[in-house]
Amino acid sequence: MYKSAQGIAGEYGHYALSAVLQQKYQLPILKCGCGLTGCIESYIAGPGLARIYQHFSGEVLTTFEIVEGLRKGDVFCQQSFACYLDLIGSTFAAIIMAYDPEVIVVGGGMSLVDELMSKLEEAIVPYVFADIRVPKIVLAEFGDASGARGAAILAKEQVGALA
Repeated sequence: MYKSAQGIAGEYGHYALSAVLQQKYQLPILKCGCGLTGCIESYIAGPGLARIYQHFSGEVLTTFEIVEGLRKGDVFCQQSFACYLDLIGSTFAAIIMAYDPEVIVVGGGMSLVDELMSKLEEAIVPYVFADIRVPKIVLAEFGDASGARGAAILAKEQVGALA
């Protein structure tokens, strides 16, 4: 794991939304729960897909309903997912350009969406140099709960170090 001076390295969810993609999709600039404005997390976390869908359709659906609609061929669901995939592809490309990882481990609820995992590498390609190999993309070993498990292990280690 990469250790940074203030322990904030790797907080890619708080990279700014790409201005190019914001303009391409005419996305609203959202306030993030962290207090900043325009964080990509507001768009690419599970609830982000629902926000994107609402932007395109004017209607409110859950992420689960959008994925179901995508699978049934709903036009707004397809449009929203294409935008979502473009945003996450751009974000992962930024991570690749910054850290040049050998592998990208994907967890969280959206990692359970097969359509995302099967198209993620393809979504990254337009945003990296032409001669760059996209690293291997794998599912987190413990699925969508991997982040919470990792945080609990890290907290336990921190408490042990203080004792």
